Amino acid sequence: MQVGLGWLRLPPAAFWQMTPREFAAALEGWMTINGLAGPAEGLSRAESEALRAFLAEDAS
Repeated sequence: MQVGLGWLRLPPAAFWQMTPREFAAALEGWMTINGLAGPAEGLSRAESEALRAFLAEDAS
């Protein structure tokens, strides 16, 4: 329940009306979007931090 209402930000009514299969699909999509599952696309955490540091230096 904490994952559905917290991480996925589902309204309680939507959460309680979901089937387990719908909830699993929503969670899998959330994990993919946030880089926790799925194909290895995008920047790694280290690359992301290096880019943020570079951009912060550039903005100064």
